[in-house]
Amino acid sequence: IIMSVVTAKSCSYCYVDFDVDNRRLRFSTAAAFVDGTDTRYGLSSKDILDLGGSELSRLEELISTDHEWADKASECGGIQTRPPPSSCRIVVKLFWDLAPLACENFATLCLNG
Repeated sequence: IIMSVVTAKSCSYCYVDFDVDNRRLRFSTAAAFVDGTDTRYGLSSKDILDLGGSELSRLEELISTDHEWADKASECGGIQTRPPPSSCRIVVKLFWDLAPLACENFATLCLNG
């Protein structure tokens, strides 16, 4: 666990990402699959964002037939090959001069979970 100290100088804005329909979990599962099996399946990169369209379209079939990864993908409801939209992010401006303790608590929650 990373415990960082937040102050008015270090943190004037915070953001919260929402995982709608497990999109972030599904994307991170697909990214971990690509990173761990790129050489096994002849993928052009360990980074899912660098893969071409034909490779991305094959990922669902590859992961569903892989003994090690099929259960992981089904547990999160499948995979997603593109990052979730940033519209699932809420940015909050912190007013340290009005409510310093609330700002510190909220920024710490956002930073450390």
